[in-house]
Amino acid sequence: AQRYKCLEPGCGVGFSGDPGFKGKHYPPCIILMALTLFSLGISPKTISQSAMLPRLKVDVPAYAIQRWGDYTSMVERFTNSLRPNVSRLWGTDEKFQRILGSGHWIFTVQDIATRFILAYDVSSKKTTTMPESSSSPQIIFTLGAPCARGRIKR
Repeated sequence: AQRYKCLEPGCGVGFSGDPGFKGKHYPPCIILMALTLFSLGISPKTISQSAMLPRLKVDVPAYAIQRWGDYTSMVERFTNSLRPNVSRLWGTDEKFQRILGSGHWIFTVQDIATRFILAYDVSSKKTTTMPESSSSPQIIFTLGAPCARGRIKR
C-alpha cells in the first residue's frame, strides 16, 4: 500500500491510503454508517434492526456492530490528540432531528474561518452543556437562537 506523510510543519505523521477495513465482510460505507450511529449512543441492536440498514438491503448482526466499536475508540484517541489552529470567531447551531423515530437536538460549536467542529452534543432535551475549551472566542455568532441568550459565559 502507498504511504503518505502529513505536510503540516513539525507533524510528520504517516498514514496509508488503505481505508482500514481490509478483510471485512461489509463495505466500508456500511461500517462507517453503523459506527456513526454507534458513536451517537445508539445500541448495536437498534442499529441492526433499524429501517436504514434493511433499506440498503444489508443484514448486519448486532454482534458485528459491537465488534466494530473498537474502531470508534481508535478514532476518538486520534481526534482528541488534534490541536487545530482556529480563529477567534465561533458560531453555534442547534437542529432538531428525528433519529430512529425519536426526536433529538443536535448542538454544534464551529470555528467560522476553518469550519472545524469544536464541540457537539446530541440531546433529547433542548438544553445541553458543552465541554470546556482550551481556547476562547472573541465573538460568538448564535443566529439568534433563544436558548443561547444569556447562557454563554465569558
